[in-house]
Amino acid sequence: MKSFSSVRNGLRWLIERLLLISLIVSLLLVVWIFAGNIPGKSVEVRAGVKGAYFETASVDLGKFLKKDDINIKISNRADS
Repeated sequence: MKSFSSVRNGLRWLIERLLLISLIVSLLLVVWIFAGNIPGKSVEVRAGVKGAYFETASVDLGKFLKKDDINIKISNRADS
């Protein structure tokens, strides 16, 4: 009978603290999700043929993003 009483007391303790435990676990999960999804500070753009519109637009975009400390790398490829 003593073991049944200790199990019941243990369950009562868990139920009384279940809301707090679930809130802490949920908060840790949200922090973990957002910490893993922080975007990087660099972008690679495949701009097509050198001197074409996509390259000039990429250069303009790079100047715009430079204000926010985001670096842009322009790769010129004829097949992009």
